Amino acid sequence: MKSNCSVSSIPGSSMNDEQGSIGSMLEMHAANANEGYDELDDDAYDDNNNNNIWAEEHEDISIASLGDKSKCTSAGDNANNTSVHHRDLERTFPLITDDKAKHNIRYKGTVSPATAAGIKLMALLAKHTTDLSLYDDVVEFISNLADTGYDFQQKIPKRVSLHNTCEQAFNYTQLQPKLIDVTVATLPVPQITVPVFDIQAVLRKMLCNPQLMRQEHFAADYDIFSGTSCARQDGHAGGVEYYDEIHTGLRWKKAVEHYCANDETVFPCGLVVFYDKSHSDRHGSLSVSPIMFTLTLFNKTARSKSQFWDIIAYIPNLDYGSTKSSDNSIAQVSTPALKCQDEHNCLFEALRQLKEANDSGGIPMRILGQDKKVKVWIHIMVGDISGNNSLLGSFNNTNVTCPYRDCGCTKEDFVDPTSTCTFIKKADIDQLKQQNDIAGLKAVSKHNIVNAFDIIPTGDPVDTIYLSTPPETMHAIDAGIIPRMIQTIGDGFKRKQVAAAMHNLHLLLVNSHARQSERDLPRPSQRNHLLETTKTQATENKGNLFLLLCALHTRMGISAADAAGIKPSERKGKITTIKMILAVEKWFNRRNRRSDIDDTTKINAFVRTVLIPNLQKYFPREAGQQWMFPKVHSLTKFDKFIQAFGSGINFYGGFGESHLKVFMKHYAHFTQRRPVIFAQQLAQNHYRQSLFDHSLHCISAQLKEDYELVQTQSCGANFSGEHDITFIRRHSNLTNTVNVDGVQFSATVAWKKKSSTTKLVDNTFQYAVSRYMAQYGQVAKFRVTGYTTAKLANAPETLEEYDAVALQSMYKVDTQTDRNDWCMILTHELGSEVKDERLNVLDYVCPARIHGFFCFQTPGLPTPHLLQSEDADTIKEMARMDNTMYVVVRTHRHFLNWEQLEKEFILPIQLGGLDECTYIFPVSRIVNPLYVFKDHGQSTTDVSFFASIPARYWGFYLDYKLNTDSTPGPCGLSQKCEEDTVEDTLT
Repeated sequence: MKSNCSVSSIPGSSMNDEQGSIGSMLEMHAANANEGYDELDDDAYDDNNNNNIWAEEHEDISIASLGDKSKCTSAGDNANNTSVHHRDLERTFPLITDDKAKHNIRYKGTVSPATAAGIKLMALLAKHTTDLSLYDDVVEFISNLADTGYDFQQKIPKRVSLHNTCEQAFNYTQLQPKLIDVTVATLPVPQITVPVFDIQAVLRKMLCNPQLMRQEHFAADYDIFSGTSCARQDGHAGGVEYYDEIHTGLRWKKAVEHYCANDETVFPCGLVVFYDKSHSDRHGSLSVSPIMFTLTLFNKTARSKSQFWDIIAYIPNLDYGSTKSSDNSIAQVSTPALKCQDEHNCLFEALRQLKEANDSGGIPMRILGQDKKVKVWIHIMVGDISGNNSLLGSFNNTNVTCPYRDCGCTKEDFVDPTSTCTFIKKADIDQLKQQNDIAGLKAVSKHNIVNAFDIIPTGDPVDTIYLSTPPETMHAIDAGIIPRMIQTIGDGFKRKQVAAAMHNLHLLLVNSHARQSERDLPRPSQRNHLLETTKTQATENKGNLFLLLCALHTRMGISAADAAGIKPSERKGKITTIKMILAVEKWFNRRNRRSDIDDTTKINAFVRTVLIPNLQKYFPREAGQQWMFPKVHSLTKFDKFIQAFGSGINFYGGFGESHLKVFMKHYAHFTQRRPVIFAQQLAQNHYRQSLFDHSLHCISAQLKEDYELVQTQSCGANFSGEHDITFIRRHSNLTNTVNVDGVQFSATVAWKKKSSTTKLVDNTFQYAVSRYMAQYGQVAKFRVTGYTTAKLANAPETLEEYDAVALQSMYKVDTQTDRNDWCMILTHELGSEVKDERLNVLDYVCPARIHGFFCFQTPGLPTPHLLQSEDADTIKEMARMDNTMYVVVRTHRHFLNWEQLEKEFILPIQLGGLDECTYIFPVSRIVNPLYVFKDHGQSTTDVSFFASIPARYWGFYLDYKLNTDSTPGPCGLSQKCEEDTVEDTLT
């Protein structure tokens, strides 16, 4: 007996597929407007052509139409009529005709003491710029104190007194910032003050912190004491086969050997430093460049959290106060070299303590019960193009001989597929400086400065900073290449009518983007037009590019492309290039096989001979530097730096940019906002906040708050939106019934939450359950408990070990918002002797739309799971109870395995017939969340969709490009599982 059921359409009721919405109305309008594109030539899309199908229709609207639906009359006809503004309308506010006391505001009165205290507290908070919820937090805090029996005769200390007490109680004064005066040459003042933190104290705070120094926070396969890779218990090759965590890069072993020299008493401590200028005002006066860092021993998941980062120094704004004027008589004498030297002077004062600590033999410290001497160095410097140029002393200009900071390539070499990139060596630059060869330095686009990193310890003791500033995907791709792709999608898309249509399509896709089971996708922006990239963030650019990719697949997008003069071959080329750039970004940031990185005929050749030429061909840039700018050239360097530092996520700039909100922008609210002392006050605020955070953690046991949130690897399923549905079998025509082959069921719904009582239960869900019981169970009444939302654990075999994604995915059904999430589900039917839960045959995986979750509550029912092992009579006689959670789905017409989806990135799908393709499955059959969007612009009679591969698997699209002979089978490259054949399952 089959474990699934098929259902037919519901007579007299409309399914969710056919339910209308505002979006469908817009689509219908767009579909009607798009008719006839194939018959029109390019002249039909000329903005000045009266036959333009995108042309606006103008109507003369008089002011009378605002108040009267009748036709407008002439001025003479209206002469004796009352103006629309003087017609009898309901009053905005009721008219007061008396002077009774109830209408008068009271100016004196008394309230309860509690209310009086609340009023005074609100007045106190109003003096400060605070969140309105702060009142409730303060009240709750006071109430909790009262509940614990706090003696209010003992006054709470004021802030300064509390600060001093905490400093003494927890010996925290060593973390106070030191103000160092640095000589500068480009400012009106001779010196500038740099607040610097003691690296010894900061490292001690991190390495001796039991909350941070845990095994789950350390890089996999890494021994933190020796700095070497360790064998895994499962025998997996780990870092031997892949470039993954930082220690798997080739540079790490050389650095450990240099600084530790096989001394077992030395603790290797590399730093990942993020250095970037940030401002907290519109004009850039309140700007600083924080030197933030984390430790190389932490894994990528830990490094994404701000508690694993700290501050070495705040470099002040070196541009504030400099006199810039076209009038040479008042302009201050300054050159880019002098300004760069000033910055390096500040960096030297902030970072020279690293060399001093190492020269003294290391920082003595007890780490996890072992006495060690910590040797510290900067292993990776992360930042944007401008900041990295300054670190290397490079010209901050693209119109120079060598625009990229660490190589001798010209602009033309950036897009030349046959060029080879040669890195600049420190020895060559030092030789030019010693010879005072200004012309030679200019030829390699370098300033004649004393570089601070000449003596500061780095991961490369030979070339120091010159090979320690890798490119990263956020600045290079998300904020560099992608916005330029959107801007150059085609001039035809910028025509007024075409642009409006594309923006409407973008809004439709944004609306569905937020209602998906696949939540790992980058968020798009709808604040501005799709083609406006100046006011969007880096991740929003990536989200917009993905939606542009989706749009070009839809019929509405194809029509807009035709109207823009884009040929079908060009549109397909743009689609392919977008897929490539999204896949490359994801591919760089995941772990990769060493063979794919080391082999120069793979990723490096692909970037030079395929990706960059595609950008030039399908996204042509005629203005400016075209595609010959440093961020494009950085694509050719990722393989070299992945070899040196491991996966690209190890030097991803998004973590640092996110943590700027914590270490800079948040503290900026508590300063006097004076540029001269802005950096100093930020440092004091950081010290003060970290002191109180540390103090709170220390007394957590005293407060009985010493608990921690633990996320285990085995997250169970969680269901919400509970409601009970009672089905009663009827044989006569009744309202609210479902007719199945002459058998009618009336359904009564009881929602657990009162706020949900107006919700409707999905029609397909009701019918599927009724249909099943009409076929398999001769019962007069039965009850099920339904759920609208399910949080299900992601199958371990579908996740790589490097994935830093949520352990659970959420699937939701909401009839009020017309939301039905999608998933990939196993649909293969086996014989009654095989249990569904053991099924793992991915040949039969299929996209499916979810219509609800439920479990049976009536014993003795022949449920799909019970029928796997017993017949219906036995189940009824023994009153068996089935605790299995089921899902009702409607699937794609055909099977669609992972290999197909990975190779194509986006594939068209269409729901099968309600009778043939609607099933009841155990929720264990759900394999993965799925991103699905409508084919906007289609006719409403035959709704079709497109399915996109989950974002965490985008990189596998590139794997097929690099390894054309790869044949992974139906599991694809993403589903890391060994398939169970039918024979193996039966055995």
